[in-house]
Amino acid sequence: MQEILKREDNPYTTLTASVESDGRTVYLYLNPIEAIQTEAKAVWIMNLGPAPDDDSAAMARGMAPMQKKSACRHPAGLMLPSSDEMDLVWFSEGTGVSLFIDGEIAAVIPPFAGEDGFFGFSREATAPDNGTFPMPGGMRERGEENLDYWNRRTQKTFWKDFRDQLLAEYETAFGTHSGYYVLDGGKFPAMALAEFNLPDSYFAQKEPKPIKIFATIGMSAQNMPAVERHVKNPEPLFRIELLTIRDAAHPWFIDIMARTALFPWRSTNWIGPGHSIQFQRQEPYSDFLIAEPHLVSDAPLHEAFEKLPRTILDGRYARTMLFAVPADSDDIRVANVRGRQRLLAKTKLLDRF
Repeated sequence: MQEILKREDNPYTTLTASVESDGRTVYLYLNPIEAIQTEAKAVWIMNLGPAPDDDSAAMARGMAPMQKKSACRHPAGLMLPSSDEMDLVWFSEGTGVSLFIDGEIAAVIPPFAGEDGFFGFSREATAPDNGTFPMPGGMRERGEENLDYWNRRTQKTFWKDFRDQLLAEYETAFGTHSGYYVLDGGKFPAMALAEFNLPDSYFAQKEPKPIKIFATIGMSAQNMPAVERHVKNPEPLFRIELLTIRDAAHPWFIDIMARTALFPWRSTNWIGPGHSIQFQRQEPYSDFLIAEPHLVSDAPLHEAFEKLPRTILDGRYARTMLFAVPADSDDIRVANVRGRQRLLAKTKLLDRF
């Protein structure tokens, strides 16, 4: 009979982790909640009795396989730890989890698990078996990093300090913010949108336009899901914020910005350069094409974006600014065929409003 020893949802309520035992083995499981489109994962933690030479047929009998004798550190088996000795620590993106037993990391299902027969790492594994691999030193360090992250993230002053620092950085480039909108609806993660008037001085000899810059606040407070599974060098895209422009803070616009900013953590997916986000609204240019800010050809916007500080978060992650290009279906088709760089080189975004 399967016994759940420990269970916990991630902070974004998209996945749930559980430690379960059938009396023969102990496993760490990661399962989606409700309509989240991702596969379940499982990693072996320990055997509770003598290891077999091979237990590959266990799944055919509806049982979790024991780690084979040649692939486990304690082939005689270990005693079942109590639930009080166990702690589940999530990766900041919410798509990976570590199990600590008595303060030491025991098993990990990392965010990049689930491909090529790999599901996770175990301290007790000495060789790969049934998708469980030996624990690398770097994963121990990352588990400690996650523990430290949540210790800081759960401090009462975290959000205020993070928000105020990012607002100050935006204001060095765009001037004092003229609007502030809460996007998260009171649910984790905290998310907001700041509004800035593009100063007339940016327009040089041209007639100024009533263009407003909008910038998200909160996306870079945690790693974005799925990046490691799709990008060879993921670190520059773990922590992003989005910039965009509009003529006014229309209610429908605030709504689509909220949906866009929260999308990664509501869906366990990611947003990156070249991606398109389509809402099928009637308002003009109500879709987004995601691009690097330096590709924008409008001189006033380019000048403003260049003034943004380069920031390192948590001593490791660069905060990367991406531009949500106000687009329509034609723009997205052109970008898909010819590339976002060519599209933006020929597009004057300020003329759209």
